[in-house]
Amino acid sequence: MYAYSVGPRAVLEVPDNDLGLDFTQSQAQLVGMFQRLPTHVEDLGTCLCRGKKMVSNARGTTNMQSELGNGSTFTVYISLSPS
Repeated sequence: MYAYSVGPRAVLEVPDNDLGLDFTQSQAQLVGMFQRLPTHVEDLGTCLCRGKKMVSNARGTTNMQSELGNGSTFTVYISLSPS
C-alpha cells in the first residue's frame, strides 16, 4: 500500500496480486453490489461496492487498473481541503 499527496489530494494506492479483472466489462458492473469477478470466488461480492461508496461519501474518487492474470491496483483520491 502506498500513500502520498498530489496537490490538494491524498492518494492511496492498493496493489494486489489477484487474478486481475477483465475490463471488457463496464467498471460500473465491476463495482456493483453482489458482483463477483471471477465468479468462482465464494464471497458476497460487496467489497468494491462498499469501498467505492465510502470514498464517494467523503467526496473522493476511485480508479482501478488491472490486467487479467497480473493483478490489480486500486487508487483512492480524497481532497485534503475542507469543503
